[in-house]
Amino acid sequence: MSASPHLYIREKCAVLAFLSLLLTILFLTATSHPHEEHHHTEVQKSNITIVVSGAVEKAGPLTVPGDTRWCDLKQLVTMTSNADRRVFRKKRVLKDGENVLIPSKKASKKASKKAVVHK
Repeated sequence: MSASPHLYIREKCAVLAFLSLLLTILFLTATSHPHEEHHHTEVQKSNITIVVSGAVEKAGPLTVPGDTRWCDLKQLVTMTSNADRRVFRKKRVLKDGENVLIPSKKASKKASKKAVVHK
């Protein structure tokens, strides 16, 4: 017994309809961002407060995103002209409540002289 050609066409249409529905669902879930609002509030909740001092224009507490690194502070604080900018090479993530000292060039030179070992 051979299958009716109409039955084959119906099966093919059903498979195509199913695939179309599946692709539509995948597209809608990929383009909608249900976690976007949650993620945005999560970032706001993860802010930390650090205390900036030293060679900066405005010392004191500063609220920054929780994933802020030392190197990011270069854009977040206004330094004085004698600030030692080498400190911003650090990539370490800052911690909540951390005291961040931006040294002056003069203070950095003194510290490096103390660190020299004399034989």
